[in-house]
Amino acid sequence: MAGKPSYGELEKRVQALEEAAEEERPTLGDALEQLFDLSTDMLCVADSDGHFRIVNSSFERTLGYDRQVLLKAPSIDFVHPDDKAATLAVRKQLLATGEPVTHFENRYRCKDGSYKWLAWSFVTAPEEGFVYAVARDITRQKALQQELAAQRDLFGHVLSNVPASIFWKDRNSVYLGANQRFARDTGLQNPEELIGKTDYELAWTREEADFYRACDREVMDSREPMLNIEESQQQANGEKIELLTNKVPLLDESGQVTGILGIYMNITDKKRAEKIIQDHRQKLAHVIRLSTMGEMASTMAHELNQPLAALTSYCGTAISLAKSAPALPQELCDILERASAQAHRAGEIIRHLREFVGKDSGHKQPVDIDQVIDGINMVLTSELKSANVKLEHRLNAQGRTVMANKVQIEQVIINLVMNSIEAIQSLRENDGKITLETQLLKDESIEVTVIDNGPGIDMEIFGKMFNPFQTSKASGMGMGLTISRSIIEAHGGRVWADEQRSNGALFGFSLSARE
Repeated sequence: MAGKPSYGELEKRVQALEEAAEEERPTLGDALEQLFDLSTDMLCVADSDGHFRIVNSSFERTLGYDRQVLLKAPSIDFVHPDDKAATLAVRKQLLATGEPVTHFENRYRCKDGSYKWLAWSFVTAPEEGFVYAVARDITRQKALQQELAAQRDLFGHVLSNVPASIFWKDRNSVYLGANQRFARDTGLQNPEELIGKTDYELAWTREEADFYRACDREVMDSREPMLNIEESQQQANGEKIELLTNKVPLLDESGQVTGILGIYMNITDKKRAEKIIQDHRQKLAHVIRLSTMGEMASTMAHELNQPLAALTSYCGTAISLAKSAPALPQELCDILERASAQAHRAGEIIRHLREFVGKDSGHKQPVDIDQVIDGINMVLTSELKSANVKLEHRLNAQGRTVMANKVQIEQVIINLVMNSIEAIQSLRENDGKITLETQLLKDESIEVTVIDNGPGIDMEIFGKMFNPFQTSKASGMGMGLTISRSIIEAHGGRVWADEQRSNGALFGFSLSARE
């Protein structure tokens, strides 16, 4: 039976066990190496020439290479050709200054031939000649950044080219941004100049700024859009434009109102086109009414011709009986003769009216203008008396005649005189005066002028008053001067108005005298 071990033997056994345990315990170097290899970041150590000395497993997994491939080739061989110059410059700066590089990006080639973006951080130990680096794969982030940049460029392109003025504000109606068109409308060169401003600091009038602020507040308070509001706006250059406005509230993820988005469509051309179309419709309706009136006039002329013929016959018979009867007053005979003359005259007017609205309205004969004017008083007696206007004649055509349609020329003179009567009546004065003048000019033409002491010609319509449907009278048809000009021009003459006359108005026309 063996004896108990001595104290010395026990001490040796304990020492042997401690030595064995010490050999199995991992060193600090072993632990760091395991941590280095297990890191999810790409870790490496390179020498001053740029050769990898150590790379971890994450480096291998990210690029797809076996570790030995990475350690054999210079690190610059894996860098994208477009990034090599910048990579070499960073390495040179790092070794020269010893200052850490906290962020640098370049592209590394993978085993499959693709490239990945890496973000690096470098430190160096100059005394050792080594560079320690950490890299992260940022390929996905770069792709997202490029996609976001492309979307931003597309948004900027759309924002700049959309045919509308667009802006957005915060809750205090302070501008956060706008497109180029809106900046131009406010008199600015760049949309960035709008940022931080309010409507009161822009080109709007105070009333416009108050209106825009009130609209902003209404939209934000109600949380409801304001759509298709038509309004006028004065631009920075003073021009008035017509706008179609839409404003909508901007909401954050929690549904809280953060501001307002506004869109202005310039509808000035649209409104102008609508007005032109409306004017054309009104003119077309007017033409249709005139056409209808012409047909009615032709019918009325036909219907009135028979009773006028009968009236003329009765007047003639009455005159014959009156002259054969004894002791009748001379005044009665004079009245009957005047009635007969007016009946004949009415018949002539009706006949010429039928010719005028019919196919054949061009019959002309020698006409003594002075005699035509002499007969005007009788036709306009009622109008002159009602308006308290005096009509004077200054006739100096010296007996010369013109080849003309007598009724049409008479119509022109009546149109001009009636215009003067109505103009004088608009002044509500009691001393109206119209002067009808004729004179023989050196070019062998007869000039007829109608001069009044009314308010004169409205200069706003002076250049277009001979155009169809142009009138300054609320109840006017706008055809009197147009018809007059057509008649005179059809007779080879011309018609005009005196633009320089300061008191009243002067209208005139001239026709060639017969040889």
